[in-house]
Parts: sequence; C-alpha cells; structure tokens
Amino acid sequence: MQRSWIVLVALLCACKGKGGEEATPSQAVAAEPSPPPLSSSEPGVAPRAATSGPEPGAEGEAGTETGGTATGTETGGAATGTETGGAATETETGEEPPIQAAPVVAAPVRRDSLSAGYIHRCCVTPEGRLGCRGSAKRVELDGFDEAIEAVAAGLYGTCVLDAGGQLRCWGEEAPELDGDRTRFTRIAMGDGFVCGLELGGTLRCHGRADNPFPRPPEPSASAPFIDVVAGWDHACALATDGDVQCFGRGEGEGASLPCSQLEGVPEGVCKRGQWASQVWTQAPFGLVAKRIAAGGEHSCALSVDDEVVCWGAMGHGDGNTIYSSHLQVPEDLGTQPPIVDLAVGGGTSCVLHEGGAVTCWGQHEDAIPGTFVDIDCGASEVCGLRASGELECFAHSRFVGVGSDERELVCRTGEAGR
Repeated sequence: MQRSWIVLVALLCACKGKGGEEATPSQAVAAEPSPPPLSSSEPGVAPRAATSGPEPGAEGEAGTETGGTATGTETGGAATGTETGGAATETETGEEPPIQAAPVVAAPVRRDSLSAGYIHRCCVTPEGRLGCRGSAKRVELDGFDEAIEAVAAGLYGTCVLDAGGQLRCWGEEAPELDGDRTRFTRIAMGDGFVCGLELGGTLRCHGRADNPFPRPPEPSASAPFIDVVAGWDHACALATDGDVQCFGRGEGEGASLPCSQLEGVPEGVCKRGQWASQVWTQAPFGLVAKRIAAGGEHSCALSVDDEVVCWGAMGHGDGNTIYSSHLQVPEDLGTQPPIVDLAVGGGTSCVLHEGGAVTCWGQHEDAIPGTFVDIDCGASEVCGLRASGELECFAHSRFVGVGSDERELVCRTGEAGR
C-alpha cells in the first residue's frame, strides 16, 4: 500500500512539472484567434488567403508567402517573383527591376501636308500629289507627279516622302541622300539638309558634301523620338518623355557672338571661348514639351503645362536681333483659347488656337484674319490652310497669295498618317 501511494504521488508531480502551474478560473483565457484574411480592396496591400499552414518564419517554411505558404514572393495572393499588387518593387534578393519610362506625350497629330520654305511653299494636294507655288526655277518643282505622303520645303530645295515612306529631294541646295532607302514617318528640311524620323523613333539626317550636317542625337531606350522639326541651320527632336533635343551646325548670325553676351543664360553655362550659337540652339533646361516648332534661328515648344517657351535668335524686322534662351512671348496667350499647334519661321512665331484662330508675334504681330486648320511660317510670311483646303499666305496681315503667279493652291486637310 505504501508503495502504491509513492507511485501515485510521483505521477502527480510529473504531470504538474510538464504542464506548469494550473490556471485558476480567473486566469483562464480563450486562445487568440488567427487574424482574418486582408481584404483585396485595402489600398496598397496584397490579399492573402486563410490557411492553416505554418506562419512565415516558422520552422519548415520554404521561402516566402502566398497566402501563408512559401513560393517566392507575393502578387496579391499568387506568386510571380516580384510584388505586382501595385507598382514594381524590390525583389527578395534586394535587386530593383528595370523601370520603363511611361510616355508623357503622344506623337503630335501633324498633317505633314503644308510646308513654307524660304522662296516657295508646298503642300500635299487632295489627290496625294505635290503642289507648290513660288520660285520653281531654283527648287526644280516642274515635272514631278508621283504620289506622296508628306512634304518639307527648305531654303532652296524640297523633300517629300513617297508612297513607300522613302525620301526624294531636289533643288538648288538639295541634300545628298547617298542612296538612302530608309522608310521615314516624318521629315523636316532646313538649309541644304533634311532630317527624317525612322519607324523605331531614331533620327537620320543628310546634308551636302560642301555643307555637312552633324550627326543627330540618339534617343534613350525608354523614350524614342516622335517628332522632328528644322530651322535654317538646326533641328530639334521631341521624345515620348517630353524631352527636347536640338542640334545643328552652329552657324548663322549668332555664330560670331560670344556666349557671355547671350541674354537669359544662367551663370556658369557659358564656357570659355564658346559662341552664342552653341548655347541658344539648345532647349531650356527642364522643359517637358508636347509640341515643338523650329524656323530661322529660333525654336518654340508648347509645354505639358500649356506654356509657350521660345529660345534662339529672333529678328524683329528693325535691324535688331534678340539672342536668348528664353525669348519673350505675348503675355495674354494664356487668356486665349487653348493652343493646339505652333509654327516658327524667320523672325516670326505663331500659335494655332482651338477653333482655328492664329496669334503671331515678332515680325508679324498683326492679326491673321479668319480661321485655319494648319499653319506654317516661311522666311517672310505666314501661311494658313483653310478648312476648304485653300492655302493663303500673309505678310503683316496683308494677303500675299501663295506665290509669284498667285494661282490658287488647294491642299489636303486630312491626316497623312500611315
């Protein structure tokens, strides 16, 4: 009997030592329930499915979680290697995935059917042919009757894109194409050079052996070029992220002007021995644009904030030329109807408003009568395309026809897009 009591006491002590002290009724609590699954509607948080498996970090986990079980990383409940419940974030290895720049601007709706040059102006006719007025002798316009998609008039030459998107140029100072059979989507022509925008968003330019043009810049991999424009000795390209890159020969009136005498250039920009033309060709720092235009020796852009910004060298017809990285624009532009496009040429800058009204400043400050669907500026006049397709040109608001013969020229008003 004594031995039985000893065994019973030993068993009771062993049980108490294994389970710890007994909880009194006032100390007893219910086991804490598992937290409910997170709702998928909770912003910025990936939902998880309820599971009875081990918690992350517990013994036996296999990597990371997708609803409590390890698979790699989470994607709102499913594993894909990186979290995609919102924007891409770091992976478990600490590496950041490559970031692709989202387009800021779309390719401008450019009709490519109107172009005013130095001594002539051209357009694509409703039949898809080339129509020009002006000095045909120096630009050799006679006899060309093939289907085209776009036209660009320069100082003493003309270039077109044929039905296959390939360049054709001719004239007294036509650029030398060297058998280039590249297909282009947009073209722009200056003094003896032409630049074209290729299908992949890169640029290609052609000059002349006696007047070469520099190699254009390369676009970034994430922001290809979507537009190209040209002045007399420079060109500018617009990328999908709104960046504007300008380049050129560094010639013209400002070539002999020291950079230190250029207006509007921040301190420290001018380098020793640098000329003004090497600076005023470049777009202002920080500009994010959605439209660009170039002509003569200056350029303009419409920013994503709908602000018109101009830079370069701009004559005012009184013998004075202003060189600035921020040329003056009319203060009341912001109070007028929204701007849909720009045109630049010689000493004139113009904008086309929603509804068709035109505002110009510089050499042509007078109002241009009527409404238009497209505009361009030549060396000394502003040309506009009526909704009917009729082309009209003005000098100081005075109608000057479309050439020395003043024959009517009817142009295509629809988009040329391919």
